Amino acid sequence: MQKPKYRFKDYFLIPCRYAFPHTVGILLCYLIGAVYPGLFILISGNFIDKVIAFFGEKEGRSGLAQAVLLLILLLAIKYLAQSAGVFLKNGLALKLSEEIDIRVLERQAEIPYEELEKPNMQLLIKKIGETPSERIREGFSDLLHGADFLIRLGSILAVLMAKVPLAAVLIMVMAIPIIRISLKCGEMDYEADEEADDALRVADYFAEVLTDRRNMEEREVFQYTEMLNRQWEQKEESAIVSTRKAVIYGVLHSNLSVILALTVQTAVMTILLFPVFSGMLTIGTYISTVKSVNDLIQKISLELMQTLRGLKKSALYMKDFDRLFQSGRECRAGGSYHFQTHAKEREGECREASRIKDVKEIRIKNLSFSYSGDGPKVLDNVSLTLEKGKKYAIVGENGAGKSTLIKILTGLYGRYEGEIEIDGIPLSQLSEESRFSCFSILYQDFAKYQLTAAENVRIGNIGNDRETENSKEKEGDRKKGIDTENGSVKEALQKSGIAEKIAELPKKENTFLGKLEKEGSDLSGGQWQKLAIARCIYKQAPVYIMDEPTSAADAVSEKAFADMFERMEGIVVAITHRLGIAGNADCIFVMGQGQVKESGTHEELMQKNGIYAKMYRTERGWYDGK
Repeated sequence: MQKPKYRFKDYFLIPCRYAFPHTVGILLCYLIGAVYPGLFILISGNFIDKVIAFFGEKEGRSGLAQAVLLLILLLAIKYLAQSAGVFLKNGLALKLSEEIDIRVLERQAEIPYEELEKPNMQLLIKKIGETPSERIREGFSDLLHGADFLIRLGSILAVLMAKVPLAAVLIMVMAIPIIRISLKCGEMDYEADEEADDALRVADYFAEVLTDRRNMEEREVFQYTEMLNRQWEQKEESAIVSTRKAVIYGVLHSNLSVILALTVQTAVMTILLFPVFSGMLTIGTYISTVKSVNDLIQKISLELMQTLRGLKKSALYMKDFDRLFQSGRECRAGGSYHFQTHAKEREGECREASRIKDVKEIRIKNLSFSYSGDGPKVLDNVSLTLEKGKKYAIVGENGAGKSTLIKILTGLYGRYEGEIEIDGIPLSQLSEESRFSCFSILYQDFAKYQLTAAENVRIGNIGNDRETENSKEKEGDRKKGIDTENGSVKEALQKSGIAEKIAELPKKENTFLGKLEKEGSDLSGGQWQKLAIARCIYKQAPVYIMDEPTSAADAVSEKAFADMFERMEGIVVAITHRLGIAGNADCIFVMGQGQVKESGTHEELMQKNGIYAKMYRTERGWYDGK
């Protein structure tokens, strides 16, 4: 296993940046707690000596009273520091949650689609987790605990070096094996924990399949529960074995640490007796020193392994944290994270960016693409032109590159060979906002948002809603889920053929869809698809792209979509296996093996008697029973 490059300073600098008062306060509380053992030796030792002298030699009360006050003050400071530390830690947790979690979520949203869909990136996001602020705070806490050990040890050794140097040297010599054992056991424990995490990730997936409502029908029909249960049990057992190894290491460490701790404690108690008998050390100092040393040794033997293990995990977590941000718009300066772009700033940029409201021509020339640099080409030298006012259909076998072509055109894949121009402007030179304003898209794997029906449609054009925010006249209607202008929610629902179904729902457009809320209403697969089509229509973009828009539709709905397809304006592209829809297009592109094999109208392609004609006759044969 490659040892991580430790960057513990980040766990200090990040809290300082976002919660400086809390961080400084926590540091002061830890510092008080760390120097407390050394001060306790001096003050409690003096108190015990004064008590003994008071009752033995009848010393005046003033010296004892002063010793009592100092001891009370020390204990009060320790108690206040502990209480303040709890309060400040809670405040730090809230501040980091407000800042870090939001920034990480924003960064994940900025990751390019082609990077986001890679397995390594998905694993990285899962490792970062939903609450990275907690991991940052844990790393900060582990760092403070480590420093606490050093300061405590240093404060005790400083007192002993002044009074009994031999005892100080003995503690240092005996503490070294405990620290080394803790480091080794912590490393072995972490490696075992990593093995368990890998197995648990797979086990968690099987558990999700076995319990998720979306898989309920197939679980019942195919009866695969027992088979997946076995695989889940195997992964759980593997995780248990790895965890058991970590427990064994921990038990061995604890036993060795206890033996060493008893040895050190006995040795210190014995050695310190000699200076007591010789008069070099008072009885009070002896008692307080023995107590402080015993407390420190027990703390080292019981807590050090957990702290060191936490530090190792924190080091690796920060490495993953860096990986998430290293290619983003954020920068690092002095080890602290500077998230330069905030939500409000980005919103301002979007409003200032020019929106494209009209597209006359899209030209694609010699376009090639592969998912990896040396991998097979998904698209190979594709050239085609899309013109305003025309309808296009892209057909072809599965894996021909149809959906990939659309993802490149809409900017989801930015790494390709060839040229793409929108009205003569290279796609790469358009701002993100301008590019996205060109297109309204229905994806094959359309989303089912558990929102109201109106919100499901309206999120297709959030920018348009922003532009009409100041309209008091229409504000009431928008709150009710109804828009009164052209391109309204109702119009989009009507065009997509889902308006009648929505009108039957308890609250019509305001009905919550899905099972997230108790009063939610669910839709069939075909109805959800029609709602997604309404979302696509609502955007009113110059270019409409629909990937398998009738995959969940019945014959009547398919005919209705074909009629709507003919009436749509702008540049309209349908990727489809249903050639009845393709027949209504002004131009059909037939793709195969990443290339455009044929193009033309339905009549032209039928006359060519090529790939398209064969596909069409095959499909027609299904309906004719031939």
